[in-house]
Amino acid sequence: KNKGKECLPIAKVLHDAGMGKGLTLALQSMHKPTLNAIKRKNTSGDDIRGFLKLSKKLKVLVYSELIIGLPEETLESWLSGFFELMDYDQHNYLGIYALSVLPNTPFGDPEYLKKWGVKYKVTAPLFFHITSDEYSDQEYEEICYETDTMPYEDMLVAYYYKWFFQTFHFFGFIQFISRFFVNYLSIDYKYFYIKMLDYFEERDDTVLGQEMVNFKKQ
Repeated sequence: KNKGKECLPIAKVLHDAGMGKGLTLALQSMHKPTLNAIKRKNTSGDDIRGFLKLSKKLKVLVYSELIIGLPEETLESWLSGFFELMDYDQHNYLGIYALSVLPNTPFGDPEYLKKWGVKYKVTAPLFFHITSDEYSDQEYEEICYETDTMPYEDMLVAYYYKWFFQTFHFFGFIQFISRFFVNYLSIDYKYFYIKMLDYFEERDDTVLGQEMVNFKKQ
């Protein structure tokens, strides 16, 4: 992310040759206390906005990444970071990942986990790039389900928001409608999508309302 402008010309060459898969803007979090806790530093909002603007000019796709469950992150700070990236004009894709407790990272240190109240469960891999007949029970992940600042109940809500907002904005179902509302009616993305979510939560007799009920049950 700190060398993005230097990477864009390279990505442009790959894109023009039909080999480009897009550049990753791996931010992990937009919350400064969280970045301090995980010993990372992001570029400024103006730099992110400028980078995204230049990538569009060059017609190079850029996607961003955030993580749910990092130290010092709250439900509200995570949600604010999500919509902050939309406000920077990131509409191509925003990947949201669970915090995986990996060895040879700070999260492999029991004292670090204790300091931030990170609790985790062993589970099957959330993503694996193999066929089902190649899958082995030896493959597993240790996924965070609670921290001192994001209790289990809040984390469930974060995943609910993730599913809803990714589906309707980044998978494209109503992205252009939301962008029209934001640009011509002077509202923001958070207001638009929270209002939409609230509306359908009260209408479980609709197709979308029923999907929301089913997702919560799962």
